[in-house]
Amino acid sequence: MPILLDWTPVKLQNRKKGWVLNRYVYDSETDYRVSFVRTRGQWRLRYFLPGNGN
Repeated sequence: MPILLDWTPVKLQNRKKGWVLNRYVYDSETDYRVSFVRTRGQWRLRYFLPGNGN
């Protein structure tokens, strides 16, 4: 039986659209800063920082 993964649609500041695996999505009043970089055709998480709640 295949493993099904859930994804959440996202829209970046530059209006590009994409998808993020749900385990990396948080519904919280705290801000988070995240950055991804594409290298050799693969997306990689560069950093994930907690914000200040603004």
